[in-house]
Amino acid sequence: MPKAPVIPVTRDEAVDINTYIFDMLQASPRSVGSCPFASAFPDPRLFPLQQLNRSLAQVSKTATAMSVIENLPPGNAELRQAIARRYALQGITISPDEIVITAGALEALNLSLQAVTEPGDWVIVENPCFYGALQALERLRLKALSVATDVKEGIDLKAMELGVAGVSGESVLADD
Repeated sequence: MPKAPVIPVTRDEAVDINTYIFDMLQASPRSVGSCPFASAFPDPRLFPLQQLNRSLAQVSKTATAMSVIENLPPGNAELRQAIARRYALQGITISPDEIVITAGALEALNLSLQAVTEPGDWVIVENPCFYGALQALERLRLKALSVATDVKEGIDLKAMELGVAGVSGESVLADD
């Protein structure tokens, strides 16, 4: 299979990503039972609601007032201890205090970006990428350096090299 040509990294003017996403989602076709890939929200009729309601009712019977907040970052202490023990089995020493449990990948991305970037920093993002990642960058006043990706090969390293060279002297972080 021939290799795709290197496509230069785009460094266009800032885009209001929230307006763009809203327009894109409004234009997406909505049909019963569909799972639109442009949205992070599938048709709720696809969920097994009766089973979910039964599970929620069962868990609610034993929930305490603290159950609501004990799983916020840094996360459930027992789970963090179990993860640390699992690492120890692999010969890796890590304190449960160094482990942060999040409610999903987007929360993990937001916390990570807040920890290692400052407004104005450049962050390498794959193109295409999840729009929620772009919203996180915009909210934190970070700049996206969009780099083409290939389904089999991953991020285009030559395009990334060209893009990083174009912003040399500034902080550039990779979002993987």
